[in-house]
Amino acid sequence: MIKLDPTKIYYLSHPCTSVGMMAENKNHEQECADDILGAQEGVSYRSRPWKNKIKLIRPLTLIPECLPEDEAMARCMSLLAACDAIIMCGDWEKSKGCQMELGQAENWGLEVLYYEQVIK
Repeated sequence: MIKLDPTKIYYLSHPCTSVGMMAENKNHEQECADDILGAQEGVSYRSRPWKNKIKLIRPLTLIPECLPEDEAMARCMSLLAACDAIIMCGDWEKSKGCQMELGQAENWGLEVLYYEQVIK
């Protein structure tokens, strides 16, 4: 499991439309965020989310669905620019948007983490 540093800002990269349906991707992204945050030591993510000290930027929850793809990606890159690290999750290998985010994160020298969901 990924251990996150509360002094850093993390960007959660997950496919939106290039792999599967948007609604399914949003649901899976929520599961990933829940798993990642729920596994952090001292984090009471579900019972008392306001006590969560981990900063996780989740573009699938922030960017309006109605935006054209190029505008959505521009906003994603703006969000990514504010982060210290990127977490790759879902079928990111198959997503051109996730590949773009990963490439930019590497160009900027951000820490890159890979989340592998454990099937329960």
